[in-house]
Amino acid sequence: IMHSNGVVLMALSETHLYYEEVVTTKSYKWIRGPECQPVRYRHRPPGGMGSVIQQKILKHSTSLPSNCLYLQKIVLTINGNKLLVLSVYIPSELRDIMHILNEITSTIAQMNQDTCIVGGDWNADMTNLPLSPRARLIRESMYESGLTLLEQRTPTRRQQVNKRWQESTIDLIFINQKASTLSPGVRVLWDQLGSDHSPIITTLTIPKGRNLLNKVSKNPNRWVFPLEP
Repeated sequence: IMHSNGVVLMALSETHLYYEEVVTTKSYKWIRGPECQPVRYRHRPPGGMGSVIQQKILKHSTSLPSNCLYLQKIVLTINGNKLLVLSVYIPSELRDIMHILNEITSTIAQMNQDTCIVGGDWNADMTNLPLSPRARLIRESMYESGLTLLEQRTPTRRQQVNKRWQESTIDLIFINQKASTLSPGVRVLWDQLGSDHSPIITTLTIPKGRNLLNKVSKNPNRWVFPLEP
């Protein structure tokens, strides 16, 4: 998926990796997130957030510390401009999600309105009305932080319940005003990884001549970020 779509950063959740496990190839490097299980907890079911980033742009990226197990923060520097990428995972069984939303809000405020994209598995469908209490809370919190939802009509999760297939759109991408000026696009790659979730590819278009990717990628016109729960 990364090679065929020109992806430079792929954010993942529920990887089931432990601290000592590393996913690194010649072209990409694994950046471990805050939720990977340490070795001493092998008896516990692992979660594991993380990102796979193109080796060539690794030196242009910075991982920020996170106070939340379900939030990974990475900053990419493009021609002196910062792009904040927040990868989110909110478990369906987690009742109190305000600490995650507050962490997102405070991080965006600290970055002083830099270009920002927030996405991942929220376990909240915002395409079906009326919205659930969780969906309303997420939407209101993101809007208060100056973020808008990149709308998509394609379901991102498919599961079988009582021998019937059910579809939902619980994997969502939010962007701020600066990101909205970069011709953002979003598309769902249905069932390419054998998961009940589908990868989402988010594209930001940066004007030619000011694009760091001219030096580091075969695709000079785009930063592409899929987030695959």
